[in-house]
Amino acid sequence: MARLPYVTADEAPEPVAEALRMMPAQAGIVNLVAHAETCLRPFLRLGQAILTSLELDPGLRELAVLRAAQLCGVEYEWHQHERLARVVGVADDKIEALRGGAADSEVFTDLERRVLDFSTAVVLTGDADDATYAAVADDLSPREIVELTVSIGFYLMLGRIMNVTRVDPEPAAEVSIDDLKR
Repeated sequence: MARLPYVTADEAPEPVAEALRMMPAQAGIVNLVAHAETCLRPFLRLGQAILTSLELDPGLRELAVLRAAQLCGVEYEWHQHERLARVVGVADDKIEALRGGAADSEVFTDLERRVLDFSTAVVLTGDADDATYAAVADDLSPREIVELTVSIGFYLMLGRIMNVTRVDPEPAAEVSIDDLKR
């Protein structure tokens, strides 16, 4: 059970209510973040940008998000992004390997393993050593490296909020990537 009440559009101040009404589907985490009224809109804009506007391949992004969720024990985040990973084309065997913690599995391409190594380092240490960084820099542009790091950081922050507030589990959102662009 969530530690905080969920903010609804009916009870929220107008800027928050408007943002909540614009959501294509209600998500418990958004209704909890709405307690931080001045953070809600920037939070939503950054989340939308991460999901819809990156140069970084969405499959690599979702593998990184799933790795962060798996390492941090954030079931809500895992559940939501497992579905998104499938929507963007991540194969079930890769999702299952990550669920089991096998980020070095042969089911992943070399680039995917390097991205997962980078993600693991960022999650566990907040940094990537020179070899780990160089391994992703061989294939990713500077923009993609920053986008990957922003994605990991955003979902680490979100996972912390999810864990601290004990957001209630809910079915994975039936929202397409196109819906998020609104």
